[in-house]
Amino acid sequence: MRVLTTSSALDAEPDWGARIAFTSSRAGNGDIYVMQADGTGQTRVTAHNATDVSPAWSPDESKLVFTTNRDGSSNFELYSTNPDGTGAARLTDHTSADLFPDW
Repeated sequence: MRVLTTSSALDAEPDWGARIAFTSSRAGNGDIYVMQADGTGQTRVTAHNATDVSPAWSPDESKLVFTTNRDGSSNFELYSTNPDGTGAARLTDHTSADLFPDW
């Protein structure tokens, strides 16, 4: 086994593709990060005051879907984004929480 992240924050919920998407609290709240499969190139994808968690790659790895409460409600909704953090778009709008997305 090899350790890929060494931050003192919680790094969790990895989703593997050519790169690994994961959730980290290293910026103070849950955000989405990506890194190379060997742990290098760790890059923050989301930078929002809300909680962004549970990333999942699209089959062609051109998008990430994740759970967030960034719309200001207490419910979590699904959003998608490009792997560089641009183009965030809300996908759901429900009165109950949408959690743990997968393509």
